[in-house]
Amino acid sequence: MWNKNDNLRNLKRVMNHLGYQMVDGTNEKWNLMWSIEYPYDKFPHIIKNMTFSKDQKLNHFPGINYLTNKRSLSTSTISKYILPGFRIPEDKIKFENFAESNPMKKYVVKNYGNGGVKLVTIDEIKYMNLGESKFIQVFMDNPFLVEGHAFDIGVYVLITSLDPLVIYRFKSECLFRFCSEPYQPFNSNNTRKYVVGYDKLHIWNMRSFEKISNDYSHLKLFENYFKSKGQNVNKLWNTIDEAIVMTILQMYKSMHYQFEKECNFYNCTNDNFFELLRFDFMIDVKANVYLMEVNMSPNLTPAKPEYERNSAQYEQVIYNTLRIIGFEGYQLFKEDYLHSPMTSRNQNLAVNMETCKICQNSCSLLSCNVCTNCMSYDFIEVLHKINREHQNRGEFKRIFPTNSFESNHGLIDLISEKTKLLNHWFNEKCNEDNEWC
Repeated sequence: MWNKNDNLRNLKRVMNHLGYQMVDGTNEKWNLMWSIEYPYDKFPHIIKNMTFSKDQKLNHFPGINYLTNKRSLSTSTISKYILPGFRIPEDKIKFENFAESNPMKKYVVKNYGNGGVKLVTIDEIKYMNLGESKFIQVFMDNPFLVEGHAFDIGVYVLITSLDPLVIYRFKSECLFRFCSEPYQPFNSNNTRKYVVGYDKLHIWNMRSFEKISNDYSHLKLFENYFKSKGQNVNKLWNTIDEAIVMTILQMYKSMHYQFEKECNFYNCTNDNFFELLRFDFMIDVKANVYLMEVNMSPNLTPAKPEYERNSAQYEQVIYNTLRIIGFEGYQLFKEDYLHSPMTSRNQNLAVNMETCKICQNSCSLLSCNVCTNCMSYDFIEVLHKINREHQNRGEFKRIFPTNSFESNHGLIDLISEKTKLLNHWFNEKCNEDNEWC
């Protein structure tokens, strides 16, 4: 499904290079549906009448809107990576209690009616009508600045499976967007100083980068600048990875419930979906990371001719996404490459020989659950899919599950039993080969 506004041009170009053709999909066979809109709300009549085959994929999981709705995200999660938000009038008392305990905080107020954004202090909020519908969120003071400009970092995140949950981050590039006016001298009435708007600046507009912006990735340019200010790049990315995973896990139960509900209705399975997201972060002067928004359909085509320099970046994200989900080339896809032992055999999945030798005659021991002879056929198919993703991950880095997950944050109870088993299997693979860690 191609967007009629032609803002999927780069996707279409990459797909054509890989041997795929655009079809209407109404009366023709199709392999991939890519929709900018959330199709279960926008086109429920179309989705309802579709019959998904095992090799057809759609780019939105049912239930992903729990994660991508900003008001839902900031009011439903308690996280050090998300600034508290309040829906007014529903959260009026909750907000008043928070404001009383945090008298020095500033707040961004967005009116539902006109969409206007305003930065106010608690004293100014006292004169507002808290009976009218609006959204209030804590404002991030003291942002880390590049040449005096506040900015956000758009990090591309790919979910290839919801149950079991598998998350990747695009590691070789990010989208950097700068406020059009310097942060100082600060003026709360001038949103161009602290809101990345339509007139945003890009990294090649910054003097520090303009002469070499064509020679290095935007990510490398920023990392070099960040290090020059005495900051730790590795720590930053570890923090961002943690923020991404923790945010998804905190919304996981709601997403998973909605996913099962809608898939029962639409007759689909986990294998029919993937999700390419963009997590937008801001950083403060202490290098604390705050998630501003999760974009369900990140822009992959330049909105203006002067942004055309981003096209190569977008196409690389698209290509690596298609590659990891099994759409690297139509000829391979047509020849059932996704299910060929040429790409993954049961022997590739086997782990922990010493334990699994004991489990040959009985699977009663708990440790036997990672042995292929003790697994269900369906879960072995999951592992084949994961193994192929590992081979084809390209510029994506798996950030969940990882070998460090179980010891972190006490979030193990938030994930499904399938995800727990997959995490155990990944740990066993990691013990044998660092590439799986």
